[in-house]
Amino acid sequence: MGPFSDNWTADQVDEVLAKGNAEDLLYVPIVVSMNANSFGAEKAEEICVRLSCHADPRVRGNAVKGLGHIARVTGQFNREDSIECVRAAITDSDELVRSHAQDASSDIYMFTGMKIRE
Repeated sequence: MGPFSDNWTADQVDEVLAKGNAEDLLYVPIVVSMNANSFGAEKAEEICVRLSCHADPRVRGNAVKGLGHIARVTGQFNREDSIECVRAAITDSDELVRSHAQDASSDIYMFTGMKIRE
């Protein structure tokens, strides 16, 4: 998927993050979140939170989607700012980001019991 092979490593994730190319970055949240148990849930959350503020809406959207995946895969969150990122994304200027935030909100509630929206 994108710059990642089936046998991707944390070092490859770090390389893509360091290069900062949006075309490659948009894959990072999906890769780390779907593999949060083996990659490290807290590190995956940190990456998704960081990328949720990216200038490219595709990267932001996938970062928020990744937070929903982390909830689905692990059943928990380790960082309070993860919830704040999803809340902020619900009102993002980009429709894709808002859509991913709504999906993430549902996943977070379903798998952790945490409410994003009142």
